[in-house]
Amino acid sequence: MKKCLIIICGLFYALIPSTAFAYLDPATGNAMFTLAVTIISAALFGCQYLYEHFFLFRGAFKRNKNTIPLLLYSEGNAYRGWFEPILDELEKRRIKTVYYTSAEDDFCFQKNYRHISPVFIGKGNRAYAKMAFVKADIVLMTTPGLDVYQLKRSRYVKKYVHFYHGCDDQCFYKLFGVDYYDALLTDSEINGTYVRELEHKRNLPAKELVVVGNIKLDELQKSIKDAPIKNDIKKTILLAPSWGRESCLYKYGNRIIELLLKTDCRIIIRPHPQMKIDKPQLLRKLQNDYPDSERLRWDFDTDNLPSMLQSDLMISDFSSIVFEYAFVLHKPVITLSQNINLEQYDASDLSAPVWRFPVSKEIGEVMDENQMDDLPDVVGRLFDADIKTKIETVADIYWTNHGKCVENIVDYIEKQLEGQKDTP
Repeated sequence: MKKCLIIICGLFYALIPSTAFAYLDPATGNAMFTLAVTIISAALFGCQYLYEHFFLFRGAFKRNKNTIPLLLYSEGNAYRGWFEPILDELEKRRIKTVYYTSAEDDFCFQKNYRHISPVFIGKGNRAYAKMAFVKADIVLMTTPGLDVYQLKRSRYVKKYVHFYHGCDDQCFYKLFGVDYYDALLTDSEINGTYVRELEHKRNLPAKELVVVGNIKLDELQKSIKDAPIKNDIKKTILLAPSWGRESCLYKYGNRIIELLLKTDCRIIIRPHPQMKIDKPQLLRKLQNDYPDSERLRWDFDTDNLPSMLQSDLMISDFSSIVFEYAFVLHKPVITLSQNINLEQYDASDLSAPVWRFPVSKEIGEVMDENQMDDLPDVVGRLFDADIKTKIETVADIYWTNHGKCVENIVDYIEKQLEGQKDTP
């Protein structure tokens, strides 16, 4: 098979001119890469078919000894907070695991795991090509878009399992985000109802749904146990927007900061990290207009927990951080810019509004642009109201299995591995 791959790749390379004066837009480049992978895959599968049927005695071709029982794939260190707890639990239970990563400096290489084998497989198309031919019984990922974009299913994988990394409606992936997974590990029964509706409308086979909990919320809950308690009686507001056109810091900028300064509170502004790349000029202007002072502080730390703990109220937009803040810390949230264009998301194919919109009203206030001038009054009203109990009640509905997500995920994996042993 390796010889076949070398020959095919050699022929493909020979057809490429040494110098090309051309421009390829990203969409065309993606299409060409997909076509190339498809052609190579077809050639390899054809060679394997001939090998299996014409050069082997009947019954001699058995399960490939190089098949990986359990494979995890991570796009990089940005997902450390999700993969590290799972890998730690797999190591604790001595479950042999192969861990593919697209980060050359992945945290896993610094760990002294004995049962986890980390492998750097490159980034982008190089990683996708590797994943397209991987041989494994179970592949566990948190990457959406399997078999939709460049990340293709391998015919040598028995089961693809997806776990969610956000605390939000699990239909807020781009269209067809999890359609071609075999199993989904969710954080609540409610999100499972969305999956079933999409399967029905898209004529998809029913996926295995298992409610395990939410790693992000569990890890955040662990972190606050030993964290310092806020002892300043002066109220503090945390402005933590997302990024993009609908970000409240992009849309309102100076206006929202001026309104917050009209309150009696201290203010922490924590821009989304992507803003440094996406809107650096706007960010610099805002920092120049409103430099750090006794009342206002800009926060660019990697860890958002200190600012969350030191604040009494959060203002954000469509970021899922609002649910992390409310569900774990039980503090109120003001949500801005709820007019999200759903056309690019799975949620656009649902018959009823998803849960994030009504729940945003339960954990604080929802405001649109026409109400912005009332922001200081809304802040004061929320501080006077005692809604902690209400937030706790809502959190219990949309976040189940508190503190048990990683344990439940690995329990599921163990059962699957046992089942695969009995499968010929």
